[in-house]
Amino acid sequence: MRRHVVWFGPHGAITRTAGVAQPELLGGAAESGVLSRADVLFEAWCAAHPNSCCDVWLSSHLVHNLLIEPELPLLSLVDMRDYVRQQFAYYRGDAALAWPVATSVSGWGRVASVPDGFDLGRWRTAARRHGVHLRTLRPDWTRVAGEALRFAVSKREGAAGIDTAQPLRLVLTEPGVFTSLRMEGGRCVSLRRQMHDGGELAGLMARVEQDGAGKLPTVVAGHGLLSNALAGREGLRCLQSAVSPWPDLAVPVRPTPRPAPDFVASDAWPSPLSLALCAVGVATLAASLVDAQETSRQTRELETSAQRLAGVRPASAKPAPAMSEAARAAAADAEAASRARAIVGRLQYPWAPVLDAVDSAGASRVQLLALRHESSRPSLRIEGQAVDGAGLDAFVRALAHAQALEDVALLHRQATAASPGRTAGLSFEIEARPMAASP
Repeated sequence: MRRHVVWFGPHGAITRTAGVAQPELLGGAAESGVLSRADVLFEAWCAAHPNSCCDVWLSSHLVHNLLIEPELPLLSLVDMRDYVRQQFAYYRGDAALAWPVATSVSGWGRVASVPDGFDLGRWRTAARRHGVHLRTLRPDWTRVAGEALRFAVSKREGAAGIDTAQPLRLVLTEPGVFTSLRMEGGRCVSLRRQMHDGGELAGLMARVEQDGAGKLPTVVAGHGLLSNALAGREGLRCLQSAVSPWPDLAVPVRPTPRPAPDFVASDAWPSPLSLALCAVGVATLAASLVDAQETSRQTRELETSAQRLAGVRPASAKPAPAMSEAARAAAADAEAASRARAIVGRLQYPWAPVLDAVDSAGASRVQLLALRHESSRPSLRIEGQAVDGAGLDAFVRALAHAQALEDVALLHRQATAASPGRTAGLSFEIEARPMAASP
């Protein structure tokens, strides 16, 4: 199955295909409404690329974004989506209550993206009709922001990389619109989308710096600028691709430094922690079945030994009444039922608020590696890696203040060196007791 990366804008689509040097351009249809044209464009694209696989990036013209304040008590992704729909319904009417919402709890913060009138069902129908596997459907600003962050920390032409822990501004541009992110302590504190008419970097920066933060270290990325004449200004970096007429699409898709909102994943998949709990439940059930088989085997061996001993018992000894087949079957059934009730009790435990508490507390501060349920007691073991001690302390405090958890304890922390696939940081293990499971 051939793999493509597609960028959809207000007037057309750009496709990069694995193994093909030149991008493919697809013009827009003359239909009212920008997003209606995007729907029609995707149908045409699928018809032109049947039985293929695609990752889709959506232009900032097509997506509204909302940065949710960390103080709001939204414990789960479902709560976040309901809150976002209510916010947009206030301005755009009740139709917004049915809009798809892509959410991400990551280093960007709690971010939600909503396309105005986007018909996800129409896209899925078009993909199925032409045998297209729609892998991802994400706002393009997250891809460009990832490129800007990589560029910010790089050392080019003898200049030191920008410290992303300090206040930093990312400006993500395309013709007619730009998205501005203001970062503090490595976290997004402001996310704005604005229209602009010109294509000069000087005029763009004049608009950007009206956000009240002044002249921060700034990285400009994206495409569509006519000139980057200010690129040499102190504290300002501009990617060369920003003056390209087309987005710089990579095949396959380069992984983003931080998770991005994805309409496909938000619509189809549960959270990673929910999958982890399912895996714990399956493992517990498998272990219990193996244990039951071993118990049955030992019981048969004991019965065989008892029968052998009965053959050498003195004649004066009265044989013990033998357990009937029905009684043995009843005893085995009772034991199996007891084990089954214990397993079902574990699987039916209301873990949702616990998982939401861990997800909300940790995804933006640490990398979670494992969630283990101790079968001998109602507790959780949370394993992961933090970038630094401050992030780990913040994660532990957030867990301690979560309503669904108590007795939160940091069991150990250890500095880890960088290795392939893992950055340097602090590995840790935390034990916490779900509130509902307390005696």
